[in-house]
Amino acid sequence: YDAKGDSTKAFELLNTYFAREVDSNLVAKDFDLQAKLYKKMDQDSLAAIAWEKAVAMDTVENYKLEYMQQMAQMFKENNDRSKEAKWLGKIFETKKDPNNLDLYNWGLAHYAASEFSQADSVFGQYTEKYPDQVYGYYWKAKSLAQIDTTMELGLAVNDYKKVAEIAATDKEKNKSLLIQAYGYLGAYEANVSKDYQAALGWFEKILEVQPDNSDAQKFADILKKWIEEGKGQTKTE
Repeated sequence: YDAKGDSTKAFELLNTYFAREVDSNLVAKDFDLQAKLYKKMDQDSLAAIAWEKAVAMDTVENYKLEYMQQMAQMFKENNDRSKEAKWLGKIFETKKDPNNLDLYNWGLAHYAASEFSQADSVFGQYTEKYPDQVYGYYWKAKSLAQIDTTMELGLAVNDYKKVAEIAATDKEKNKSLLIQAYGYLGAYEANVSKDYQAALGWFEKILEVQPDNSDAQKFADILKKWIEEGKGQTKTE
């Protein structure tokens, strides 16, 4: 009946099955079907409970991963990114050979849930496993910037410098990343360290990749004026 598109009849029959069958004969796929039917009936909290039972019961890794992926996707669709992150984390821990996309999606869900410390932790794992890839450092930097919103602690500085370093190997492809990294670093040097010469250098780098960037030009002009007036620190970078 479910295959024919009659979820209501399928649900009725499945409830009868659960009522009459002894618990010892139930298998994970029974709860998987129950979860899918609950989801079709917009009873997502009950679907999650059924899938959790399926995960706990099944001993086959691929099936467990399938149930967890369905749960993660359901929570994403419901914009419950925190629970999505929870199950993406379990997927990463369950897989024998997880890849960079597993880490990326897990960290991104934490970031979308405003769980920035957890996102930083996940993307920290990403940078350790894939040190030559820019996106681990990029999202780690963005997470730390959300924790250190005033920039006073400089938490995101090193990661944004790493973004700038890696992204510079292909400036055209990574133009957006470079502009964000240069802009953040320029703002940090201008507003926190007060090293206007270093700040000017970062804004000039933006103008190298995007000459018509009016904001960068405006800040560069202001910094040049401040430097001429002898403001700021004397150190340079």
